[in-house]
Amino acid sequence: MSNAHGLKRYITCGRPVGPRGIGRANGELGRGAVLRPSSGTAKCPTNVAVRVELRDAARAAGVNFSALLERALAEELRQLRGRGWRLENARAIEAYNAQINDHGVLGDPRWCA
Repeated sequence: MSNAHGLKRYITCGRPVGPRGIGRANGELGRGAVLRPSSGTAKCPTNVAVRVELRDAARAAGVNFSALLERALAEELRQLRGRGWRLENARAIEAYNAQINDHGVLGDPRWCA
């Protein structure tokens, strides 16, 4: 949802939030505030420390820090889940591979002779 100025409106704790925050003079939401765009996805402000030259170059290039961080975190979590799954299922994978090495697969020419 956008207002007349094209600024995205957020809802936090059930109250609309404009570009200056919830009734605070400096526009800060305070610690632990959860922002939820009107579409329904909950978001929270997070502090991240990066090298100054990277920040400046990213800003100059128009990089959306929030979107970039979300994509990077989602990818990292996907990879961690995959590694965890492989570790959790390592014995079954080894047993399956041993079965294939010993007996081949159903389409193997050894079975068609």
